[in-house]
Amino acid sequence: MAALDLRLLCVVDLARAAPDDVASEAEALRAGGATLVVAGLSGLTGRVAAERLRLWRRALGPDHMLLAGGRADLAVALDLDGVQLAQDDPNPHDVARALGRGRTLGIELRNPGEADELVRWRVDYALLLAERGAAPQDLAMLDRLLFRARLAAPGTPLAALVRPEPDEVVRAIAAGADGVALPWQPDLRLAPLRNAVDEALARRSTRP
Repeated sequence: MAALDLRLLCVVDLARAAPDDVASEAEALRAGGATLVVAGLSGLTGRVAAERLRLWRRALGPDHMLLAGGRADLAVALDLDGVQLAQDDPNPHDVARALGRGRTLGIELRNPGEADELVRWRVDYALLLAERGAAPQDLAMLDRLLFRARLAAPGTPLAALVRPEPDEVVRAIAAGADGVALPWQPDLRLAPLRNAVDEALARRSTRP
C-alpha cells in the first residue's frame, strides 16, 4: 500500500471518465503531481464501479494511492488503498473494521459541527468542505473548520477543497491545511498547483 500524502488530492468522477481515457488521465494526474486519487462512484452500479476501479488501479500503478469513495466492500475486494467517506456514508467505525489494518480511511467535514465530531472517528485524514460540498468561499470559514478539527483531533492530517487557482492553494496552506483537494478535469493544469502547495508548505515550515 502507498503511503498517505495529502499535498494534492484529486477527486475523479468515474462516471464521467470514459474507460478509453483512463490511461491518459491517470498519466496526467501522475505527471501533474497528484499525490492521492479518490474515485467518485456516484451513479455507478457495483459491477461497473468495480470494472472502472480496476482500470484506474492498473493505470495509476501500485505506488499511487487510490481510494474508493464510500465503498469499503470494493476497496477490500479490489485491494485498493482505502476509502473516503461522506457524512451520509456508513459509520466510520464500521468501515474501519471492514477495511482492516493497513488501509487508509478519510472523511469529509462540511461545517464546524461535523469537525467537532472528528474526535469520535478513527480516521487517517479529513477533507474540509463547505456546506453542500463546495470549496470554502472565504478564509474565515476555512479557519473555523481547521481550528475545530485541530481541537477535536490534534495531529489528524487535514486537506482543504479549493478552487484550482495558485492563490487559493497558498491561502489554504498558510491557514494550516496539510494539503489541498480538487475535482479532477482532464484540462486542469495540476503542475502549477502542486508547485504552489510545495512552496507554501516550505515557507510555513520556516516560520518562527
